[in-house]
This record gives sequence, C-alpha cells and structure tokens, in this order.
Amino acid sequence: MNVENVASPSGCSTTVTVFSLFGIICTLLKAKSFIRFLYNNYFAKGTKLTVYGAKQGAWAIVTGATDGIGKEYATQLATAGFNVVLISRTQEKLDALAHELETVAKIQTRTIALDYTKADKTSFETIAEQLKKLPITVLINNVGQSHVMPTSFEETAEMEMDNIMHINCFGTLHTTKAILPIMMEQRRKDKKGPRCLILTMGSFAGLVPSPYLSTYAGSKAFLSNWSASMAEEVKPEGIDVWCYNSYLVVSAMSKIRRPNMTTPTPKAFVREALSSINVQRGGSAPYISQPYPAHAIMSWSLEEFLGSVKYFVVSQVAAMHLDIRKRALRKQARIQQSVSAQTSA
Repeated sequence: MNVENVASPSGCSTTVTVFSLFGIICTLLKAKSFIRFLYNNYFAKGTKLTVYGAKQGAWAIVTGATDGIGKEYATQLATAGFNVVLISRTQEKLDALAHELETVAKIQTRTIALDYTKADKTSFETIAEQLKKLPITVLINNVGQSHVMPTSFEETAEMEMDNIMHINCFGTLHTTKAILPIMMEQRRKDKKGPRCLILTMGSFAGLVPSPYLSTYAGSKAFLSNWSASMAEEVKPEGIDVWCYNSYLVVSAMSKIRRPNMTTPTPKAFVREALSSINVQRGGSAPYISQPYPAHAIMSWSLEEFLGSVKYFVVSQVAAMHLDIRKRALRKQARIQQSVSAQTSA
C-alpha cells in the first residue's frame, strides 16, 4: 500500500470539528436571538409611566398632537396622569383636544400652535421660554410629513422635499434641543426624582430602503440613527431615549382607514408603545424598537432571514409604491374630471 495516497485521518477530523463547532455556534446565536425576540415581544414588561412622574404633577409634550397617533399619545398620557403640552398647527383643534382632555382626564393642558414648515430659531426659543418652568419629563416627537403620494426623487416637488426635511428632521431636532436642557436641569437638581423620556416616531421606511418615498425614508433613517446615538449620551443623566420604527398604522398619512393584522389603529399602537418602554422589540439595533408585536415580527424576520434577499424586498416595496401612485393618480384624475364637469355645467 502506498501510504502517500492515504488521507490523514487527523486532518479530516480537525476540519469536521471546526465546521461542526461553527454550525453549533451559529445555531446557538439564532436560538438566542429567537428566544430574546419571543421574550421581548410577548413577556417582557416595559418601564411603568409612574417612573416618569405620572400622577405626580409631571408634564408630557406631544408634537403633531391633534390627529392620529399624536392625538392618541396625548390622550393615553393624559389618562395615565400626565399634564400635557399639545403642539400642532391649528389652534382650533388644539383648543378642542385640550378641553376634552381636561374634562375627561382631569389634568392641566397647554397649547402651542406651530406650523413646522415655517418654524425657525425664534419659534423654538419661544417654546423653551414658555415651558422652562414646567416639570417636563416626557417628550413625544410625533410630528412628521410624508409625500402626498409615492413619487420618484426626480419628480418630487422641491417644496414637498423641503417640507419633509424641515418638519421631520429640523423640527424634531430643534424641539428636542429646546426641551432637553429643561430635562437635564431637573435631573441634575434631583437625581431621585422622576426619570425623563424622549420617544421619536420613526418608520419602516427608515429601516428598509423605500423607493418612491426616498426623501421621507431618508429623513426617518436619520431620526433612527440620531435617536440611538443621543440615547447613549443622556442615559447616565436619567433620560431614556427611543426611536419607534412603525410599519403602517391607520391614519391620514398612511391613507388606510381600516385596521388589519399588520396595520393597527392609533389606539392599539400607542397602547403597545407606552407599555413596552425600554423593551427592544423587533431587530437588534440599540435604542430602536418596533413596539407593535406584528411590526416586531416583520422587523426581526427581515434582520434574521432576509439579509440575502433584501434587494428583492426593496424591489417589492418599489412595486407596492408604484401601485399606490397609480391609484392616487387615477383618483386625482377623477376629481379633476368631476370639477371640470361641474364647472362646465
């Protein structure tokens, strides 16, 4: 027998062992991720709102407060025992909501009428001056704008592009910049007092590239990274910061009127959001969560299983947005025909 032609048993054994260990490690990591996902999504309890001063005279601020998710945040925070500062564009809507909350929840309110498309440095200096003496412990950065309909970047009107960036990014940053020093001062004066909380509404559009919503998607991706970065900075001060990347919710912005398995009502979404504070649902990105369970499943699945097919996911998102655009254009044409017919008559 020619011993040179016989494979080394020890070499084969070493190779098999290495690949076996690699497989075991990968399996364990996937199992760990799945167990963490199940626990956070269905069993973990979020930080109670009393930690942030609910029923203790504390104030919460909600931007974009008079419609959809913003209105629901204001309502549920008021019901939980926070006094509420309502910031939105229309004073009539602000007054109506303030009266409703004061009557039903027996709390105090303040209103600030602000058009975020026109807000400037002076606007936010005024907000800081008006609110600096309040014990503010919660800020909900909810104000936001998307495209009127899915549109390619080339065809996006400059005014729409500028408004999206001005509201979503400039407005959110400067609102936070005005309120954060108030929170910092409170925490430094009384480290045993209520913690503070900043929640910023992101979007799946910032999680996965979203063709035909490119400006909106870019603004939400920015908010995710900004929130997560700031979260680590202020955590030692007793301030919790999270970005909630939601999928579709029934609202005027989404143009969806009926809830389904993956599209909750604002009430259902906010209930999950406020009951899962400091619980990371969905993917593993620090300080970013998808609080609604169905959204968390989608996010975790994208992260764990779809890494190799994300280009396919992006193409499907593009197809969906193109279909929405076509239907929006048909509706727009019908409205124009109806107006023309009425004019000619």
